[in-house]
Amino acid sequence: MFAFKNIAALAVLALPVLAIPQSSPCGTAPVQCCDNVAPGNSDHMREVGKALKMNVDPDTMYGTGCADANPVGTGGGTTCSSSPMCCDGNSFGLIGLGCTPIPVDL
Repeated sequence: MFAFKNIAALAVLALPVLAIPQSSPCGTAPVQCCDNVAPGNSDHMREVGKALKMNVDPDTMYGTGCADANPVGTGGGTTCSSSPMCCDGNSFGLIGLGCTPIPVDL
């Protein structure tokens, strides 16, 4: 009985440690999976900008076909089969703005 009380007390004390949020390489922004990644001065992004009537900064990296790597409600742990990115913003729900690639260890 004494051992059970000790184990129960230890479990209660360990709960706050388990509640520590996992760090994201993107800070508070979600990790994005983007099908294409290109600088604003690329042919691809010039065409996208023209089609969407969007100003494209030639010195900014963009991602197209972007979606959250861990959509809400999935419990996390999903994989990104395309390019994982940290993007400062999102336009039209599919274009990541100001993107930085996340290095993936092979």
